[in-house]
Amino acid sequence: MDLSAIAGTIDEDGGFNLQLNSTLIIQAADGQRPIIKLTRPLRFRPINIAAAGNLTLRLEGLYLTRDESFPVDAPLIARTAIDRLEIVDCTLDPGGQKLLDGTAAGKRKPLRTSLKLRQNYGFSEADKKTFDRTPEIILERSIAGSLLVDRGYSLSLSHSIIDAGKGVGDDPETSFAVSNATDPEKDWGPPTQVNGITVFGRMRVEQISGRSGIWVHGLEVLNNQIGCIRYSYFSGKDDRLPQNLGCITGTEAKLRFVS
Repeated sequence: MDLSAIAGTIDEDGGFNLQLNSTLIIQAADGQRPIIKLTRPLRFRPINIAAAGNLTLRLEGLYLTRDESFPVDAPLIARTAIDRLEIVDCTLDPGGQKLLDGTAAGKRKPLRTSLKLRQNYGFSEADKKTFDRTPEIILERSIAGSLLVDRGYSLSLSHSIIDAGKGVGDDPETSFAVSNATDPEKDWGPPTQVNGITVFGRMRVEQISGRSGIWVHGLEVLNNQIGCIRYSYFSGKDDRLPQNLGCITGTEAKLRFVS
């Protein structure tokens, strides 16, 4: 799929944008799992910036991946200048697939970013003031690669896997599963709610609340004086945690995954 080939798109903020004037739902038919190969990142903006508060985009039951012509370092979704983005029962291809190259260990494809959303929402300063929204990003029952999102959004993760390509015992280094888009190493991702998630790679957010999470690597929270995490697993290494209840760490229990 190529947004530039769709009537009504606009070339803005470094790429073609789908303009919305009402809620849009892109949903798989019952029993189907359509694979959508993108030639360029998805970008969404309102036709009328002042009316963006009524706009929701819902992607449901889709497998989003990259065509061979897709830019190497680009995310699958690069702009969400609307009130709410819902990703439900989807896979946002995180990359890292094993290639059969004739060697015993094989090689892996590069890891890829699923979301990269910046603070200015892709608008000029004047239009940014008119926009005046805090976009909600919601993932439910989905698999995704890195989510790099600036603090001017809110993030909700439920029954999902966020995979930055680092496994149990790996040094995550600068592999961020969730963090800031502009400066993932030094800044922080958005306020976040979680329920039943598994995170491979580092996670850095402004604040967090939720339950039933597994953080294979460090969870770092800027404002750890508010929020609470319940019944979860933390790596026990390089964590900066809020109040928590009924949780265990990697120093108390070894983490293993089986399939």
